[in-house]
Amino acid sequence: QKTNMAAVSLLISLSLLCEAVGDVNITVSAPPVKVIETTMPGEYVFFPFTLQFVGNDEILLSMHNCSDGLHQEGWAGRSFSSSKNGTEVWTEISPMKQSHFPSLTPNTVIKPCILKENGALCFTYDLRQFNQASPTTAWVRGIAVSSTPQSVNITGDVQISFDFAPRKLKAWDSSTTSYLMVTDGNILDSLDGKKMITTYGTYDGDSSYSIAVLVSNNNGMNWTRTTDIISPSNPGSNPNCHQPSESNWMRLANKSLFIVFRSGGTSRPLCSSISNDDGMTWSSPDILASAEDSLYPYVWGVEPKLIQLENGMLVLSTGRPGVMLWTSMSADGPWHPYNVAIAHNSLEKDPMFQYTPDSQHRLYPDTQQTTSYTGLVKTSPNTFLLSYDKLGNGWNPAPLTNKSAVFVMSFTSQ
Repeated sequence: QKTNMAAVSLLISLSLLCEAVGDVNITVSAPPVKVIETTMPGEYVFFPFTLQFVGNDEILLSMHNCSDGLHQEGWAGRSFSSSKNGTEVWTEISPMKQSHFPSLTPNTVIKPCILKENGALCFTYDLRQFNQASPTTAWVRGIAVSSTPQSVNITGDVQISFDFAPRKLKAWDSSTTSYLMVTDGNILDSLDGKKMITTYGTYDGDSSYSIAVLVSNNNGMNWTRTTDIISPSNPGSNPNCHQPSESNWMRLANKSLFIVFRSGGTSRPLCSSISNDDGMTWSSPDILASAEDSLYPYVWGVEPKLIQLENGMLVLSTGRPGVMLWTSMSADGPWHPYNVAIAHNSLEKDPMFQYTPDSQHRLYPDTQQTTSYTGLVKTSPNTFLLSYDKLGNGWNPAPLTNKSAVFVMSFTSQ
């Protein structure tokens, strides 16, 4: 009887969530699942920004487990896999047993992936120098992932080349072989069968970031820059969009490309641009307008992620402050806000893993409670999965009395 009452209570909570978080036609379809929590002093558990399929049925989640900053051996991470809907058991993926790059960490964080037969080719985060005499070219570590219905494994690594000619890249600093350019964007198919990716970073001679488009003719092994979406020499007309960095893009139903990118930091608006010629030229970026003034009159945040559901709804995840979903039936907006923190708190019963309101009693957790770096993946025609974190001690290792954790939660659009 207690089990039945708990199930009824959960169903009631789920049914009320759409109304509780705003006028958005999405609902929680399964309660939060805790993927990992801190278990020892000095442990980092945060930045769960990779969430994507690496096979027909298996989803990969990758997160940082090192301090946020440049690491000569690469950004360390931990990765997990789950079944198609991601709402039950998550299993940690063992690091590779043998690497072609012994100076780099085997426990690497994984960023964008290209689906392959029985698995995927995934990339690490930072671009590295071939040699100082070739400043237009760089390489990134490709991670081979095998996927079966029973397990996901990291089987090895390979060198992936990126050519930015004629632009020269800038070193992160004088002590490193890493360039100030990162593979933060996701990978799409071009209309003529190539692969496409965006990177962001600083070219030599520039003082601020650019977002570059690169294409691959050989399924992701070699990449060549084709254009920049935004750069210091072509910043566009809206000054709110002149600090580009993290981005995510998608192909709309009319075949246009739609990109959303961070511009600046906390509380700053997200910007967008559209290409009607498969990424060669782009509209002048502009901010994304919010359908209601929930906190700001625009969509705000960092590390945006985009998907489109079968019913046509566009879904965007971002935050800082907060962990937010935004929905629209058009790339032109407006975008309707959905406060994930409210949904999370209504279903997560452990006070240690609940978000706390700010001094104005608003549930938009700041960077002491979440990095606001999310992952987003469509799991069925109108259902999607979101990954996010709850921090116990800001961006520092959390004490066991107030742990950090990574969660996933499933949503459905009616």
